[in-house]
Amino acid sequence: MHGTLQRPRFTFDRLIAPVGRAAFMAGHYERKPLILHRHDPGYYADLLDLDDVWTHIETHCPGPGEINLIKLASGGCADEWMGVNRRADPARVAHLFTQGWTIGLNRMHEHLPKLAALCAAAEAVFSCPFQTNLYLTPPDAQGFTAHWDTHDVFVLQVHGSKDWTLYDTQVELPLVGQSFDEHKPAPGPATASFTLRAGDLLYCPRGLMHSAQSGPDTSLHITFGMMGRTWSDLVLEAVSKVVLADPALRRNLPPGFANPGFDMEAAAAEFSGLMHRVAAQADFSPALAVMRDRFITGQAMRRPGQMQQAAHLDQLTAASQAAVRPDLVWHLDADEDEARLACGANVLTLPGFTAAALQAALTCSSFTVGDLPGPLDRDGKVVLVRRLIREGMVQAL
Repeated sequence: MHGTLQRPRFTFDRLIAPVGRAAFMAGHYERKPLILHRHDPGYYADLLDLDDVWTHIETHCPGPGEINLIKLASGGCADEWMGVNRRADPARVAHLFTQGWTIGLNRMHEHLPKLAALCAAAEAVFSCPFQTNLYLTPPDAQGFTAHWDTHDVFVLQVHGSKDWTLYDTQVELPLVGQSFDEHKPAPGPATASFTLRAGDLLYCPRGLMHSAQSGPDTSLHITFGMMGRTWSDLVLEAVSKVVLADPALRRNLPPGFANPGFDMEAAAAEFSGLMHRVAAQADFSPALAVMRDRFITGQAMRRPGQMQQAAHLDQLTAASQAAVRPDLVWHLDADEDEARLACGANVLTLPGFTAAALQAALTCSSFTVGDLPGPLDRDGKVVLVRRLIREGMVQAL
């Protein structure tokens, strides 16, 4: 709208500003925490506010798996929030909140479009899924004991404040199966203590032990979690391909391997030989391609405004302006005969001569339909762009 000052959309770069992406990747990612005090209480105002949270609880009435109520002093989670239909009773939830219980809302990007867009922006940077959980904590309360997470998290303080304490890293870069065990020894001495206020950010690498308690006001923060893909995932993918191709790796273990007197030396020698076979046959590129395709085709198709775009398709001409959708993740394979375009659940197979136009349409910030490169005539380019709009990859401007 004319005369209205709008902040830029919430890209990953805006999330970590004023730290640049290169500095974050080199100095903090998977290495050490990043703490940003912005002195800008409204920094996340166009992502979320308190009213969004209460409105979601009061109208959606989330069910099991979508909502948790947690209180450290209770030693567990409450289930008194359920109504007779096993969904949240807003009155009960509100009462528990006033009694010191933290409200946790899981996977809120599936309900709030602005959080979905934030996930898409980060997914385009890291090539892995992201999720958002919300934590609404009453004043002077604590939901969780000191713990670590098995995924990297960004904490976005939206409202109020929280006092954070960081400890040592007991398991460096833990995998999903290396979750925190509350029965293990308590954390060592604190390594950092600070307060996050509205507008501030904490990046916490997985494995870093931490705890938090709200300040004198109600606290609301977004836990923005990265479901990363590790080198171990790639190794397992590569090994699985070798196993499918090599019968020697599919043979049974030697009979009696669990019995006393089993010939460990001979078995160890055979195992060493098999590992050499794996190393000689494992192929990086096909394994990475599987993980790439799995990520791209598994992405949620978040396409705001798609109904309006589809309704006006017949108005698109060669003179129309269009643009790739923000943070679109896609992959194009093309040869003389065929162009294969993967994007979300869609896999389009088009003639090979469309590849140049496809590449330009998906990489240009904006373009004129008739100016796309390649051998297609102007009418053909209109047909192609209409198809891309209909599939939710491009939008008319």
